[in-house]
Amino acid sequence: TTFCQAQNIVKSFKESGIDNIVFRYTGWLSGGLAHFYPAGSRAEKALGDKREFVELRNALADNDVKFFPDVGFLYVHRDKVLDGFSPRRNGARFLNRKLAKVYDFDLATYQRDPLSFCYILSPRMLDSAIDSFLSANEELNIEGISLRYMGEYLNSDFRENQELLVDRQQAKEIIQAQLQRLQKQHQIMITGGNAYSLPSVEYIINQPLGASNYDLIDKGVPFMQIVLHGYVNYAGTPMNLDWIDEDSLLKHIECGMVPYYLVTYAGSAKLKETEFDYLYATDYRNWLEQGSQLYKKVSTMLQGLHNQRITNHAEIGPGVYQTTYETGDRIIVNYNDKPVEVGGVFIKRKSAVRVNGEVDNR
Repeated sequence: TTFCQAQNIVKSFKESGIDNIVFRYTGWLSGGLAHFYPAGSRAEKALGDKREFVELRNALADNDVKFFPDVGFLYVHRDKVLDGFSPRRNGARFLNRKLAKVYDFDLATYQRDPLSFCYILSPRMLDSAIDSFLSANEELNIEGISLRYMGEYLNSDFRENQELLVDRQQAKEIIQAQLQRLQKQHQIMITGGNAYSLPSVEYIINQPLGASNYDLIDKGVPFMQIVLHGYVNYAGTPMNLDWIDEDSLLKHIECGMVPYYLVTYAGSAKLKETEFDYLYATDYRNWLEQGSQLYKKVSTMLQGLHNQRITNHAEIGPGVYQTTYETGDRIIVNYNDKPVEVGGVFIKRKSAVRVNGEVDNR
């Protein structure tokens, strides 16, 4: 998806009736999705030149679309000479002092591929890596930034030299410090959403939508969504790469989650038999109609509640859940195959209703 094509995608979604868009752009750095070491790395030339990137940024700003170019600092997928990264000096170490690598595994044999791996950046190098990245891309005037790994991974560095050793607690403190630093000049988007990252971010994607459903668990509670709603914007996994059914839509409404799509301009067949073949349904043209319909359903149901806190959540009947906001408004979701009536409110099968209310301050 080139810089010009990205403009066309956003324009198409806007014309389909989706007004409030937050745009995360992955693969824009040199090397693509599995980009080179980001310190000093610039925009990928195959996608366009600097002028076209600036045009994309300006076009998004003119259409009130928030822009989050994506970068991954903690893992080095591709390394080249004189890029500022030396595996021996800058890579993290395992407990046995060997260089830490994360391998891809063959699904058929369960054996790791010795030629397909990435290095783990030592946390002590994070400050300089971010410095170099920001300096190299300062002229692009990026207001938002998507941090692919910093919201969900902590890596230690077990070097023999005690002055260079970084344990998990120290790694957490380093990442917290960098997030606080970036927050002063950028809006931040992260994946996952570990607790230490929450005070510094505006958006979270790939947030778990349900429980693990292990035998030990009786019921799932959207605890994280209850805590974060009204403070941080959050979305689950891409809806076009997940199983989409009535329950999935209802869960988004119950938890106040934002629909999230991962799309490309080129057809998905371009990625067949590549390392990115998990992106099997990303052609944006195939999702315009569904995305527009889903947006209208969710935005109609949750209108005006975007910045409101959730004050209560409960199962008020078998398969029926109620989410209450600080305004007094209630969202009641019926997951059953039959209509139900709860407290004088009638809810059709596999649907949700909103009961408007006012806070009683007496």
